[in-house]
This record gives sequence, structure tokens and C-alpha cells, in this order.
Amino acid sequence: MKMLYTANGRYIRCCTEEGTRPVIIVCEKEYEVDVQEFMLWSILNWRILREDEIGSYYEKMVSNINVTIHRSWQDCVQRLLVRGLIVAGTGDTEYDALYDLLACRFIIPIGAAWPLRVLSFLKLTFLEGISWKITRRLFHVDARSSCEKKVIRLARQTPLSCAEIIKS
Repeated sequence: MKMLYTANGRYIRCCTEEGTRPVIIVCEKEYEVDVQEFMLWSILNWRILREDEIGSYYEKMVSNINVTIHRSWQDCVQRLLVRGLIVAGTGDTEYDALYDLLACRFIIPIGAAWPLRVLSFLKLTFLEGISWKITRRLFHVDARSSCEKKVIRLARQTPLSCAEIIKS
């Protein structure tokens, strides 16, 4: 059996009197994660990987930072799976595993209102000292094809699974 993994949810930084801590939100429920779990979730965010690839990325990341390891990355992956912070797809082939992984995932378009985008642009440029060329590149919106526009319009009306998007 082939297995593929990806991250689920979105990250926020929670600030408390003790300091900041990473929190992952899935279905409006907050899950606090430790450093090892956050590293693995970050590796899988915007990626679809095999288990051996997760291990390679993790080992590379651990070697570049000074963090105390309390348990194996495989144990962390299992804990994240149980909590629903990462998801896996299985199948006889990698195509089947990919379909299994994406079939029940839903696309939720996000976007920021233009005043928020303008304020963020100004903050990065003037307060953070990032050059105008770089911030302009960060806030550049790619032109969408007619098919992409159709999918976004449909997804704003109702949640669409990846399978439904492919069919559309």
C-alpha cells in the first residue's frame, strides 16, 4: 500500500503572558502543538509527501536548528494524524493514494479585503523596512484563467471537494 501525507488546517500564533505558541485551527477548533509537531506540520503545509520524504525533510530541518528532540518524528506524525492536523491517503498506487487524500478535502477560498492588503503593504514597506520591489512582488495577484475564476466563484457559493473541482 502506498501512503501520502499533507497538513490540515491553518496556523495562528497565539500570544500569552508566557510567550507565543503555535496553534493549528481545524474546523474552528484550536490545537496547541509542540515544537516537533509544528516542524512536521510546517513540512507538510503546501506539500504532499511520502513517509520517507517527511523523514528526510525533518532530519534536514533538525540539523539546521537547535531543538531538543523528545520523541521520534514517526511518533509525532502518528499523534498529528490522530488529532487530524495532518491527513493521509492510501491506495495500491500513488495515484490512488493521492485521490484518497484529496477526495474528501474541501477548498475554501480566502482573501483579504483591499484595505487590509494596503495596510499590510504599508506596514511591511515603511515599518519593517522591506524594499518596495519585494513587497510589491509579495502582494502581486496572479491573473486567473477563466476556469480558475469559475472554480473560485463556485467555491464561494458552496464548499467544493477536490474531486468536485476536478470534475468541474
